[in-house]
Amino acid sequence: MTSRVIALDLDGTLLTGKKTILPASLDALARAKDAGYQIIVVTGRHHVAIHPFYQALALDTPAICCNGTYLYDYHAKKVLESDPMPVDKALSLTEMLNEHDIHGLMYVDDAMLYEQPTGHVIRT
Repeated sequence: MTSRVIALDLDGTLLTGKKTILPASLDALARAKDAGYQIIVVTGRHHVAIHPFYQALALDTPAICCNGTYLYDYHAKKVLESDPMPVDKALSLTEMLNEHDIHGLMYVDDAMLYEQPTGHVIRT
């Protein structure tokens, strides 16, 4: 069986500069779904941050989140597959960031952790 898939990013692709989805895009994706295509969101964002867009698109597929680190199923409300950074490496990375006065951003379960808001945090 052959799957027909449309995989799309949000920021800079589907979303406008005002972080909305154009009605024409919603219509085109609805027609694609009706034609048998599966629509999959693939994003650098955390699943909590994309949930409103997932709902607006009326999707039934999992989302690929945080730059591919995990696959999230909104209907089951759980991570299906993941490849997280081990805790010891995360701690080591945090120490290096602190040593060089670099503000980091980490996704942990259902949260985004940061010391100071960065451009990325403000945009999302």
